[in-house]
Amino acid sequence: GAVSPRVVTLPNGSYRMYYTQILPRPGFPAGANDYDNSTTRILSALSADGTTWIPEPSVRLSPDEGGANGLRVVSSDVVPRPDGGLRMYYECCSEPQRETSPIRSALSDDGLLWTPEAGERLGGPSRGYSSPRAVLLGDGRYRLYCGERDRGIISALSEDGGTTFREEPGVRI
Repeated sequence: GAVSPRVVTLPNGSYRMYYTQILPRPGFPAGANDYDNSTTRILSALSADGTTWIPEPSVRLSPDEGGANGLRVVSSDVVPRPDGGLRMYYECCSEPQRETSPIRSALSDDGLLWTPEAGERLGGPSRGYSSPRAVLLGDGRYRLYCGERDRGIISALSEDGGTTFREEPGVRI
């Protein structure tokens, strides 16, 4: 299966879509239908018109590269960095879905090769985050929205270009 498409416009006016591919883990043939026994990775595709998409070769981010110990990297969001590169935020599930799942990030200069950043952008003991979306605010800060298991949609602010986030009080939805 494929889930969580995110599209960015490239400098030449074409588009790149990042999406999560769900696969069975080795030894768990039903894994694509049993999320706790699946593995996921982030792939990409190109389009000149936003309608017809051509998958790009290779994996953008594997679960091992992304810190998920062979389980799941999910729901990427790709945003520009102040220095001209890109940052991808993603959910990192290295345990069953009901356990801890922080938001992590990776950097790229070309949108194809990604280098995971050390640490978590948003995390905590027994806290499960999902579906990160980052917004660049007019004053240069970033606001990160994401789901928190058993709580709802929350937000956090970054004042350092999207590297560290401070959770804002309350629940958005």
